[in-house]
Amino acid sequence: MSYHIRPIETPAEHADFEALQGEVWGDGNGAPSPVAIAIAHHGGVVLGAFEDGSNRLLGGVLSFIGLTDRPAAKRGLVQHSHLACVRNELHGQGIGEALKRAQAEATRAQGLNLISWTYDPILARNAWLNIGKLGCVCSIFIENLYGVMTDQLNHGLPSDRFEAEWWLDDARPVPDPASPLVEVEIPSDFQAIKQQDMARALALRLSLRERCEALFADGFVVFGFDPDRARPRYRLQRALLR
Repeated sequence: MSYHIRPIETPAEHADFEALQGEVWGDGNGAPSPVAIAIAHHGGVVLGAFEDGSNRLLGGVLSFIGLTDRPAAKRGLVQHSHLACVRNELHGQGIGEALKRAQAEATRAQGLNLISWTYDPILARNAWLNIGKLGCVCSIFIENLYGVMTDQLNHGLPSDRFEAEWWLDDARPVPDPASPLVEVEIPSDFQAIKQQDMARALALRLSLRERCEALFADGFVVFGFDPDRARPRYRLQRALLR
């Protein structure tokens, strides 16, 4: 499918973006059009992937300016990416990754070098995109960030999240070669487990929480992800002090 990425601009395009979020997560779980418009007009990045010819919205990404205490972040600012979505029938075609890379270019154009976002660390597909492909790092675990959620992807379990950091320059932390390598395995298809056995899904969720919080408290950072279908896993080491 041929498409192009550009800012979501008109009220009608923003309404389409809100509707798309509703298709992906259910109504009430995305960013209402007026909020997205305000963000776009005040330093945020709101981009859409539009099909060539028809101009149909295929996916979108939204981020806003935030403060960060990371010393290497330029001007003490970060683009915090609140949401990214692609039409359900178009998953696996690279649209999400293309949107994130366009978001990075827009962030660089603002003179910034850091994008952050939260994601569910137990979902292998998200981990592969964020850590494996984009090269994010992670050392922050947030328990039940959004509380009880009702959308089809998140209902029934605590909304635990990793906060990923995507450094767009050489300020990115690097592994300490003297640090041990630790691997943390996650399910290859957590949603299938949820559908079959919610008790097992909760146990896996809480086990991952306990393991990652302990490792992060001990100075470990997620630097990589192995998408091995039989045994997908995060790779963690301590960071080299620079």
